[in-house]
Amino acid sequence: MRNHKLTTIILAAVFAFLFVGCGPSSEKAGKASLFPFGDAAGKTGYVRLDGKIVVEPKFVYGHVFRDGLALVEEAQEDGKICLGYIKENGDFLLKPQYKDATQFNDGLAWVVEEGGCPKAIDTKGNVLFEAKDAKHVRCFSEGLAAAWLSGDLFNPRWGFLDTKGNVAIEPFYKKVAWFSDGLAAVEKENHWGFIDTKGNMVIPEQFYETKPFHNGLAVVKDPSFRWGVIDKTGKCVIPFEYSEMEADGDLFMVKKGDKAGWIDKDGNWVIDAPWHVALPFAGANLAAVKNEDCYWGFINKKGEVVIDFQYAYACPFTGGKAIVSEDGIWMRIIDEKGKPVAVKSPMLFSLNDHYYPQQEVQESAMANYPSVAYLAHNYCKNVR
Repeated sequence: MRNHKLTTIILAAVFAFLFVGCGPSSEKAGKASLFPFGDAAGKTGYVRLDGKIVVEPKFVYGHVFRDGLALVEEAQEDGKICLGYIKENGDFLLKPQYKDATQFNDGLAWVVEEGGCPKAIDTKGNVLFEAKDAKHVRCFSEGLAAAWLSGDLFNPRWGFLDTKGNVAIEPFYKKVAWFSDGLAAVEKENHWGFIDTKGNMVIPEQFYETKPFHNGLAVVKDPSFRWGVIDKTGKCVIPFEYSEMEADGDLFMVKKGDKAGWIDKDGNWVIDAPWHVALPFAGANLAAVKNEDCYWGFINKKGEVVIDFQYAYACPFTGGKAIVSEDGIWMRIIDEKGKPVAVKSPMLFSLNDHYYPQQEVQESAMANYPSVAYLAHNYCKNVR
């Protein structure tokens, strides 16, 4: 882990495996009533924020609920891992039978059967159409799904499909992001710009890196390798002077020199971050921060420590609750005053012999932290 105070980009390094989403509409995940957790045996189940287990741990892996359904992975008798979908009561909508699949987004998901091509399904499990010519497809966002439609591995060409399977935007681009606020970032000659849902280039390719539009603004990196913010006309509204930057609701998490913290949309510093690491507010009243002694606590939007530094691990608040671990082994659920609302439980998630508290509550951060969604299980391959 890099030793500096800002968290937004570090967040991917600290909890990279936690993020499962398809794009900016993943704020729906933060409103879910159930969240995956892993037990000491490595199986995944689902728990409510009051600590009640609703689905016992039995899956190889389980993703966060979206559109009332969760993508789960299950081992078959022959050892193969297949994917399917469960409802919030734990019953299957579609039993694990797919070689690959995405989560639901905008009421649609992609599934791929053994030897088949990606098929779009609705929340009832109905197949709507096939993407026979697509090498890769990604989750739908704002009615469009990115698809690798032509070219080869060394020269891929991406476009977008609509919800009927038609090519809505021709495959002109080497790389694409998802649509957010009506715009999507696209790359041609090693520079990024933004197109609208008709495929019109509304902000020319001029940036070295981009993050999605959110609330009419986007964080982008200019040729000086510094981050700033533009509006939907391409006008710079926060100067390019930050070494790291991430949107966090109406604020931005930034690092400039040795200084890190949050600024507002006018570029004014509103919270200094004299901590080792911090996580975004993500729409909540409190943000998790980590001090130099490697303990986590929580601050408010005035920068005041509300819950003392005492946790080995901490997740962002969602629905007024947060998952924390005092010793890195046992987890508990607390409220915004730091009061436990559920008994301790060894409900853990294991990765490479390291144990973490219940994971997918982290997805609440995706509502206002959408740029990390590229880490998500949001695409599938044509395996014909």
